[in-house]
Amino acid sequence: MNKNSSFVIQIGLTILLGLFVSVRISIFDNQEVIFWAQFFDQKDDEIVAIEPSKIVFVGGSSCTFSVDPEIIETKTGMPAYNYGGIAFMGPRYMFTRVKTHLKSGDVLVVGYEPEILKGIDGKKSYPLGRKIPIYNGEYDHLTKVSTSKKNYQRWMEALRPGLRLSMVSFVRNMQGGRPYAYTSDDKKEGGRLELGQIEYQLPARKELEILPIEKPAIVFMREIVAFCRKNRITCVYTIPWQGTDPEYVALNRNVRQEFLDDLGTIIPCLHDPAVGVIEGLEGFSDSEYHLGAEMSRKRSNFLATKLAQFLR
Repeated sequence: MNKNSSFVIQIGLTILLGLFVSVRISIFDNQEVIFWAQFFDQKDDEIVAIEPSKIVFVGGSSCTFSVDPEIIETKTGMPAYNYGGIAFMGPRYMFTRVKTHLKSGDVLVVGYEPEILKGIDGKKSYPLGRKIPIYNGEYDHLTKVSTSKKNYQRWMEALRPGLRLSMVSFVRNMQGGRPYAYTSDDKKEGGRLELGQIEYQLPARKELEILPIEKPAIVFMREIVAFCRKNRITCVYTIPWQGTDPEYVALNRNVRQEFLDDLGTIIPCLHDPAVGVIEGLEGFSDSEYHLGAEMSRKRSNFLATKLAQFLR
């Protein structure tokens, strides 16, 4: 074997070793991936146990932290389940998982944040939507992720640790804190999360970017509606509540109302006089989308009342 061949082999082996270590850190030792993969396994086990027609909520973490199924069931008379995830999963992966649990007579309440719908065409990275299927060996889900040229970068982002994970992991290890922001102690009945310990709080939302519904989001939402119609499932959209800087409340309500006006041509939307824009962060936990216990009850009572009216 000549020197050039030996050098090429060494380089190849180094790349393979680097890829192995990167994937190990990014996926199989990633506490965020582990938490959400296990949480969704638990959700899958719990939701299949609900036999009668049910109300199922799907959305990002604003859904996970806000909907108390017990309150929904009390006011609507239907069993309910919170199948909310986190924005990093991406809306398409979340819907791919939840639709396996839907059947004729169910009600699907869609609560995706407008911001995550805006990036559904690949402009934003949803790494957990790729990492969790790899972690679980759910290769059927992976085949549903586009492998077009514009998505290659997203795959690379999913398979490398990245600065965010590396820095967060380093700080948590140095401080001796929890390995991830959420633990099993934060899991509540019916798929909801509620923080028992708040490590930090992100600031209230300031000015929203303009949120016109772009074509990929329109196509995706129409897919949801078509699936529900085909399977005799009632579907409706509810805009999440968002803690907002008082200076931007009026402006953001106008932006969100335009978003709802457009979305309402595709899917029915529950009426919300505040358009989900809540002044300040009182009652929120660690971010402008994550509700604390009292605000979660308020949100759930609001949703239950609106749903009861909608389903009459």
